[in-house]
This record gives sequence, structure tokens and C-alpha cells, in this order.
Amino acid sequence: MPYRPGASNEAGMKPVSQGVFPHLNLLKFAAALSILPLAMCPRSASADQAQDVMKRMQSVYVGARAFDGEATITQTSVAPGKKQEKSVTSLHVRYRGPNLFLVNAISKMSGGPKGSSTTETIATSDGKQVYIYLPGKKVYVRRPCPPACPLTALFQLLRVYFLSDTGKAHVTLAAPTTVGGRSAYVVLLKPVLPPNLPPALRNILVRFVVDKQDYTLLQASQVAGLGSVSFAFEKQSLRPNLSGVQFAFHVPPGVKEDRTPPMPTGMPPTAPGARPR
Repeated sequence: MPYRPGASNEAGMKPVSQGVFPHLNLLKFAAALSILPLAMCPRSASADQAQDVMKRMQSVYVGARAFDGEATITQTSVAPGKKQEKSVTSLHVRYRGPNLFLVNAISKMSGGPKGSSTTETIATSDGKQVYIYLPGKKVYVRRPCPPACPLTALFQLLRVYFLSDTGKAHVTLAAPTTVGGRSAYVVLLKPVLPPNLPPALRNILVRFVVDKQDYTLLQASQVAGLGSVSFAFEKQSLRPNLSGVQFAFHVPPGVKEDRTPPMPTGMPPTAPGARPR
């Protein structure tokens, strides 16, 4: 059963899809990194400038050969007549092209029907195998690693994106801001959606905060109906000194391998303990 930290259709948020990290649901921050549709509606000068900011920000991550970053993702949602549910995930992503990565994620849930909970997930690729490890269950699964895994593809595999199917969108620049002493652009994106959708699914606004100096993404947030998701980098480096040994996976004592058969070609890897349907 996929983990579902409160995201609901009623709240205007997509249900959780099972992927490498079914326990994260979350991570909907970066359509901007690779899959944000930039087919815009008729534009003003502000829209042209906003589109340029987004394209520059995209190019920073699309061409990245290495990356080391820490971020926090906060998701809240509430269905009518129910308590608010909240998920806070601390994420650490290390990447070295063409296909080495190490991802640590700790998700803390509160307000759900089962009360508070904490889940840790670790995924690492040594260039030959991808290992997905759940310390709380003392189990891991391994799958063959593709010969190339760009940073943006890694984000998508982790289901790290906002609004992957928005189609056309209104995009504008808002008043600039400052984050950690750095001047930043604020880009507002409002998707153009079918008029027959319920209000909770129509009222979506995405806010990107982009560094004016190097065009890195500093923050992103989405408000949709009764749900919201916010993302913020605590730190990030696109030129880290990462050695290959950092991506090796050593099986901890007492941890067993889940030998669940892999999903059919083209499907995301199955997480430990999750059975293919």
C-alpha cells in the first residue's frame, strides 16, 4: 500500500504514486528543473522576463554533472471534516554523473489517522546497482542501474516535481525578495486548467524563488485548494568534490534483501516490502 501523507483529491493535491520512495509522497517541488511546461499564454514584458528566469534556472540543473544539496519539504492537507495532516521531510541528495547518487530522506508525519510517525529511506547507486534501503524495516532491494541518470531524471524518479501536467500557464514576476542575504526573483505560475474542474483543483498557484546571481532554486511552494507543499534548500553545491566510495552500499548487520520480482520494463523500481500489483 503506498504511503499517503494526507494528499487528497479534495485538497487539490494528487494522490501518492508508488515509486522509489513511496514513503515520501511529497517532493513536488521541481517541474522547473526539467518538466515545467514553458508553453505560455500571451505574455507581457513581465511574463517574458519571468520565462527567462525559469529557463535560466532550468539550465543550471539540466547540465549539472555533480550536486550536493539539503532541503526540507513540508506538505499539509485537510479534507472537509477532518484534522489537518502534515508531513515534513528532510532530504539530502548527492549526485555525480553519469549515474552515481545517494539520497537520504527522513519523513515525519503528524495529524493522520495513525498519529505521528517517522520513516527513513535511503537510495544509492554505485553505477552498477541501485539499492533502496528502509532502516526501520531492516530490508533493502536492489535493481540494475541505468548507464546514465541525469540529475533531473533522478529528481523525477524521486517524484520531485510540481505540476507535471499543467499545460499552458500564466507566469509573471512578483516583487523580488531576499533569502539568507541573497537577492532573489519571485516567479508566480498559475496553470490554465479546464473550467469544469472543481474549485479545489482549479485554484492552484506556484511560487518559485530563484537566486538573482546564479539562478539556483532557493524555494518553491504550491497552494492548491485545501493543501499546500513548500520546499526550501538549506544548502546546495553544483561543484562538490564527491568520491566514488561515497556511493558504495554496505549491507548493515541483520538487514535482509527483499527479492520481490522487478516491475515490468518502463515501471519504476518497487520499494522494499511493496508487492507489484
